[in-house]
Amino acid sequence: MNMLKTLALATMLTASTAGFAHADSALGALGSASNVRFDTIFEPQLLSANGAGAMEQVDLDSLKSRIAQNPSLMDKLNRYGASLDDVVGITASGGTDVRIFVLG
Repeated sequence: MNMLKTLALATMLTASTAGFAHADSALGALGSASNVRFDTIFEPQLLSANGAGAMEQVDLDSLKSRIAQNPSLMDKLNRYGASLDDVVGITASGGTDVRIFVLG
């Protein structure tokens, strides 16, 4: 599992820097989003350009920390059947809709 997380991080770090410019918006939107959902992404998707391209480049430790500090998000993550260790990415649209990706 650690190998997959390492690959996930490497894939996200090598994605275009255009996604990095929006990383703050995804993390910022996490605190004020009206709709937060969790989606599962599988290793082949994560390693493909399409899967990794859907996620914004963020510091995973910061993302996990923000989730951990929010009891509502932690509850939602647990009900989804995942843990903080499974979180591999995030994306936001319109500042109100946030998708957090977990490795399946």
